Amino acid sequence: MTDITACELIQRLANALHDAAEDVGCWGSYASGYFQEKHDLLGNIAKIHAQADEARAYLSQPEPEGLKIAAALEDVADEVVPEEIEPANAFAFEEGYVPARLREQRQETRRQLLAIAAELRGTTTTETP
Repeated sequence: MTDITACELIQRLANALHDAAEDVGCWGSYASGYFQEKHDLLGNIAKIHAQADEARAYLSQPEPEGLKIAAALEDVADEVVPEEIEPANAFAFEEGYVPARLREQRQETRRQLLAIAAELRGTTTTETP
């Protein structure tokens, strides 16, 4: 399975709902008018279409401000103390060119930034720098 974004998945599901509504209508048309009315065929088709439309409407909304802020905080956290230190900078960190106090301060700042970002996203962070 290929990696897809949540938006792509929602779009696929909305399309599948739309197709399902069409199929329900086609197969339901074989039932007599009595059974179509008794089981509210048109109402059920309308509900399925409404769910597909609701999913598409969600996709058209702008990204919530909190998620933009969370992404910015994560970017800043990576600048403060990268999750993986690049080889060129690893020597400086390992050899103590960056004072231990400063390194600890940066790691704590990174933890705090990621915790705020996780809170904005409604998740929890399990990363330990």
